[in-house]
Amino acid sequence: MGYAIWAKLASLCHATKLNPCLIAAQQLAKMRRKVSLLIAALAAPLFGQTYFPAPPSPLDNPPSAAKELLGMALFWEEQLSHADTVSCGTCHSFRTGGGDGRLAVHPGIDGLLGTADDIRGSRGVLRRNGPSAFAVDAAMGVAQQVTRRKAPSVINAGYSTMLFYDGRARSLEELALVPLLNHVEMGFIGRTEADLVQKVQQSRPLALAANVPQRLQTFIQGQSYATLFAQAFGSGGITGTRIANALASYVRTLNSDQSKYDHYLAGQVALSAEEARGLFLFERSGANSTSAAACSQCHGDISPTSHSAGPTFENLTPYGTPQQHNNFHNTGVRPIAEDAGRSQGTFKVPLLRNVALRAPFMHNGSLLDLVAVLDFYSRGGDFHQNQAPEVQPIQLTVSERTALLSFLNTLTDPRVQNELPPFDRPLLQSERNVSATIYGTSMTSGALVSVRLMAEGPAFLGKPAFVIGVAGIEPFQPAFLLLDVAGNPAGSTINGLNCWLGLTPALAPIFAGLSLTTANLVLSIPNQPLLVGSTLYAQWVVADSRASTGLVTSDALALVILP
Repeated sequence: MGYAIWAKLASLCHATKLNPCLIAAQQLAKMRRKVSLLIAALAAPLFGQTYFPAPPSPLDNPPSAAKELLGMALFWEEQLSHADTVSCGTCHSFRTGGGDGRLAVHPGIDGLLGTADDIRGSRGVLRRNGPSAFAVDAAMGVAQQVTRRKAPSVINAGYSTMLFYDGRARSLEELALVPLLNHVEMGFIGRTEADLVQKVQQSRPLALAANVPQRLQTFIQGQSYATLFAQAFGSGGITGTRIANALASYVRTLNSDQSKYDHYLAGQVALSAEEARGLFLFERSGANSTSAAACSQCHGDISPTSHSAGPTFENLTPYGTPQQHNNFHNTGVRPIAEDAGRSQGTFKVPLLRNVALRAPFMHNGSLLDLVAVLDFYSRGGDFHQNQAPEVQPIQLTVSERTALLSFLNTLTDPRVQNELPPFDRPLLQSERNVSATIYGTSMTSGALVSVRLMAEGPAFLGKPAFVIGVAGIEPFQPAFLLLDVAGNPAGSTINGLNCWLGLTPALAPIFAGLSLTTANLVLSIPNQPLLVGSTLYAQWVVADSRASTGLVTSDALALVILP
């Protein structure tokens, strides 16, 4: 992009001066680094579990305070996503029990929103067929993609040996890089570990975050990721394996064992009469294998043994003859053809601590609250092909359902609900700022397709590549991106074209070339402090011989430049 538009933006901003104390503060932070690591190591037991044993770590990834703090930084680092919009913590929020409470909807196998097979998954990123090539997604169009399963809870995950709903990962280390490379969740099609490593190397630790917890702020103050990795691993170098190991080390600190139920198991408090009745109902089993099973038969983590062995379980359940199934069941949520899970519609049974925070429920998010879950099991599930024989209709009275709900609420750890250590965390940029806002309306092309602008993520100083795309064009149609320093939210019509820009003397057209289905332009944001807080406006104009005016325009983008 030409320098003139940035110079015009800078001329509209006020001059600023750097804080003269900044350099001294950075030097002081370096001097305090060794002391801060010792403090973190001493403080870690105060943040950790009270009743559970520590989750096991693999021999090639022993725990350390520095590695756990590095993992914490990476877990909340939105810059790990290619678009700078999604962190691991985006989809694994503590306030929602370590899962994703956002109601992002995928249309399911039929491709239609508002039908029975809709999936409440996690909102990810716009589809990209490469690092700088937006594409239209078959299901979501030009909106952020949505995962086809609801994000499971990350809390107490360190005790599990089979992860994801289908159990395909056998350790946290094996799991950690999967979302980072996935084109729906955080990456682009074809993203590699090398791409991820390069992104980390180019990122300033938690530069997009605010309200960083003190222990983490002290650890990263004035440091690059290169120096943080050297501290955590004892030698220089950022690799995919080290990223995974740090993330896994942090997740193993997210252990929740201070619920009322845990204090009850430890003899510290008593349950109310209603909660105790709910516990009795939770543990009650049928007379034989064809009767409705107790909740605890599958949810074996809710057991006194959790305080000695941790909240992990691999139960033997009768399927005609006893066999080990590692707690993967088909409970009859949806037809097998929609999602086979591990095999024949079987999915991992989730751990239940903090379950009251985790709505919506089931692997597809189809049940909106715990009342709906109890209704589901009361009727014995909805689809019965290969359904676990333990899932049978259960006759529950209103008072029994109330008692069960009361007991399930005792499984909430207040540290999780209130985001207290070890569940403290930064405030994400995507939670407080909207840097890129699309406004106005798009025109319809001669092919009767809406011409839509595509953009996502924050635009901050020094960002090497902010991509602006347009969808709805036909092969080899010339496309121009118009950039301006003023917008026109009310819109105007000029020669039959919708215009959403201010049309100032700084207006700059840029030819995007000829493409097949979308056009894309990459903007490099200069590292000029004067630009902070200024807004750049953009709109596409596409040549279309079948349109009445020979041209069509898109909706528009307002792009605020962040520090």
